[in-house]
Amino acid sequence: MGLAGQNQVRHMYVGQAPVSTVTSLATLKSAGVANDLVLLGADGAAVAAGKAFKMYQKDALGNIISSDTIKADNVLDVKSVAYTAPVNKKVSISGLTVDASTLYTVNIEIQGHGSLSPEDTYLKQGYYKAAASGDDQGDIVDGLIASLNRNFKREVGATASTNRSFTFAKGWGTQTIDVDTAPTADATAVVTVDGVDYDVALLDADTDQQAAAKIAAVINAIDGYTSTAVATSIVSIACTHAGIVSYDPASTGTTVTAAQTESTAGLVVTGKADATNFDGDKKIKVYDDFTVDIACTTYPTVANVFDGSKGVGTGYQVMEMEHFLLGERGDAFRTNGYPHNIVGPSLVATTSGTYDIIEISYFDEGRDEAKKSKKSLTIALPTAAVPNANVNGVIADLNTILGASSVDTIKAS
Repeated sequence: MGLAGQNQVRHMYVGQAPVSTVTSLATLKSAGVANDLVLLGADGAAVAAGKAFKMYQKDALGNIISSDTIKADNVLDVKSVAYTAPVNKKVSISGLTVDASTLYTVNIEIQGHGSLSPEDTYLKQGYYKAAASGDDQGDIVDGLIASLNRNFKREVGATASTNRSFTFAKGWGTQTIDVDTAPTADATAVVTVDGVDYDVALLDADTDQQAAAKIAAVINAIDGYTSTAVATSIVSIACTHAGIVSYDPASTGTTVTAAQTESTAGLVVTGKADATNFDGDKKIKVYDDFTVDIACTTYPTVANVFDGSKGVGTGYQVMEMEHFLLGERGDAFRTNGYPHNIVGPSLVATTSGTYDIIEISYFDEGRDEAKKSKKSLTIALPTAAVPNANVNGVIADLNTILGASSVDTIKAS
């Protein structure tokens, strides 16, 4: 006989940590709300060092669902995984040369289009023919963006300016931010560089020149950017690719004037997650794999600004995991009645959710058997304030059971 028992499974739970006063099963039943989950002793009392435990969850009907009894000595490994935001792939075409009366053709090749096969490729193009005179790099980029949007408008769900797969934007090699008004309060402004937010701590006592110096310092620390602030409170920004920089004063009271150098304009193509067509059961490919190139008389610089990352703990991932990792609770048979399947509600309400994860690896050992059945318990908790009080409360319980510092807390970012 095989050594793999039927209990070698991975269970998935999605919920929220209740308030800290829920320290018993009786309190969870009486005071808990839908989707609350908590670690308690196997007897329903509070956790204690070395004590066997279960994970309990209260559902929308008030019923209590529990995991297996997990003996502390049978825990093999526990780890916490903090949410990491996804980064969309971004490609820039910069350093364009204006060649009069010549054609510029942008080629976007999408791999695995309509399937997961690398042989299924889809080519989309954008065109612009430079005028005999008068065009600059900004005009070429504007023309290519307009052409790409027109061609993608033919796709399902696309409009004259948006589509499900890509964003087309103009970036610049050099640009400036002129701080016109000094801060009027101690607060944090935000400078967004290539779609990523960076905090700029400003003080009420700062002058406009000092505020500009702080903005410049933040931008200068970003790879590919060189930024300085001159005495006139102007932040001068230079980028090795076609960069996009914007400034949000938040509640600092600052006002700025941004300007770009059109002769350094370039095209920025950014991939997008397909939230519309995602299905945790059937359509799980969210991001298109793609390459960008350009055909023109004088070849410019084509660079990957970001290669792209799917992140960790996104709503897409947890929704898919919830569907496929429900283990032996009967959910595995939910498709056996095709085409009369009963599709139940998902605890992951939206793909835009963000989650921290706890993974518990343990084993069961039968009384009369020498074999060990390995199991895993995956707990997904929506992110809250950083450091995340939700997930850290559950981690604190695990450290009480398994010993101090057995599981890392989710640190502040």
